[in-house]
Amino acid sequence: MRGKAQRQAGRIRYHLASLSISLSVAVLFLLAPVAGFSQGQVTISDFRVLDWFKSVKLTWKASAPPETEGIFEIYRSDKEKGPYALVQEIRLGDKDFIDVITKNYTFLDQKLEVGRSYYYKLALKGSDQAFGPFRGLASGAPPGT
Repeated sequence: MRGKAQRQAGRIRYHLASLSISLSVAVLFLLAPVAGFSQGQVTISDFRVLDWFKSVKLTWKASAPPETEGIFEIYRSDKEKGPYALVQEIRLGDKDFIDVITKNYTFLDQKLEVGRSYYYKLALKGSDQAFGPFRGLASGAPPGT
């Protein structure tokens, strides 16, 4: 009889330990949204640098879970190997920089010398995500000509 009671007590301890682990995991999942999401959950894709009329247009796509915070950093240089200077920071979700039709982020760099090439890098602040360098020309001709 004693052996049966010991086996039953062992099963109860096993189930209590399993329940404790399950509750710990559930608490972590419940607290995650309160703590916010890290920038590591932002995905950047399709970064493009386009020759534009008297400027250079940069576009990219970004996806992230709701409530995610992040800052995109745009760097520019007149030489491919740099040095690069920060020209703009854009917050994730900033509607001033999101194209209403394509839903892509768009930045138009207009403080440029016409006819000159520039190199750009796009980075997500606080992460190892970076794209570039890509070349763009501040063209003297309107788009499509």
